[in-house]
Amino acid sequence: CFANEPLMFTASPDNSIKLWIFDMPDGGPRLLRRREGHSEPPLCIRYHGSGGRTIISSGEDVTMRIFSTISETLNRSMGSASYNKKVSSKKGSKCKALLMSPILHFTTETTREKEWDNIAAIHKDYKVVTTWSYDRCTMGELKLVPEILQEKNRKAFLTYAKSICLKHGGSLVVI
Repeated sequence: CFANEPLMFTASPDNSIKLWIFDMPDGGPRLLRRREGHSEPPLCIRYHGSGGRTIISSGEDVTMRIFSTISETLNRSMGSASYNKKVSSKKGSKCKALLMSPILHFTTETTREKEWDNIAAIHKDYKVVTTWSYDRCTMGELKLVPEILQEKNRKAFLTYAKSICLKHGGSLVVI
């Protein structure tokens, strides 16, 4: 608490800090400002676009986040990677069984980002590549699997996606 001010500052193990103000009619606190990042260490960090104003990161907490180098008010979470986004959104973020493995690498493209998903991500020990939308700030519906990895043989079973490239224009992902 700050001396002679109706303010309280909190920090928590989930890597967030919050500033509360006691101005509610009942004397209770209201969240005034907050800063938060990944609750686990980051695994991949990249600039998005050519201006150097936006950074996208993925972490061991299975989330993707957007950070602005201009203003903290533009920071946002894109959510957690989930096997079934519809079911996990109904059950809430507490359902660990639906969470995918962490994102090790991702690639982005700004061209036509309002028309389709413009981020492709590789997950640890997983052959499926997920798509994400920067514009909608969420995981996309598409899950991409190369044709050779769809085969029902032992080699395909033991093979994972290791590298990705998103074509300029964002219409093609090479896995």
